[in-house]
Amino acid sequence: MPKAAATQKSLIAQQPARGKGTICIQGGYAPKVGEPRILPIFQSTTYKYEDLEQVERLFALQESGYKYTRTGNPTVAAFEQKITELEGGTAAVALASGQAANLLAITNIASAGDHVVSASTVYGGTYTLLHRTLKRYGITTTFIDPESPEKELQKAFQPNTKLILAETIGTPVLVFSTSTSLPRSHVATMFHSS
Repeated sequence: MPKAAATQKSLIAQQPARGKGTICIQGGYAPKVGEPRILPIFQSTTYKYEDLEQVERLFALQESGYKYTRTGNPTVAAFEQKITELEGGTAAVALASGQAANLLAITNIASAGDHVVSASTVYGGTYTLLHRTLKRYGITTTFIDPESPEKELQKAFQPNTKLILAETIGTPVLVFSTSTSLPRSHVATMFHSS
């Protein structure tokens, strides 16, 4: 985490409890005296460095700081902190698209040799990600009708199943069996709401 973001996180942690509405407006940023009340949008793509050695340390992740706007900037760091506050989480990662979020989430849970069970009603891009792209990296997927009887759902699971995936935009009613007999104890469930 860049030093500036760590300082902001520390300042935010010292603030009294706030409601969701306040967090939506003021979250992710704790201005000091004389600074803007609302964080300005940083449009810079590059940042100032003391010397070439500092740049080397930053890119080697030996020093905290902003390197290039694609890998982080003060505006995105504040947004991530705001989401963290709203969700009561530890951290958040902002990405440029829902597909990038799907890829990151899936590959943090499943890797080569693992299996995913996915609703057949997912968005076409998610289907392609699972059926073609991740297959090339050794992650296989079984697609099932989310309204299938539980017996059919059970057949989709394999010993190496790591994830159940459904998207609320693809199936607004999100009809997955709620039976406790599904092997959820060792499977992460990801419901992506677009």
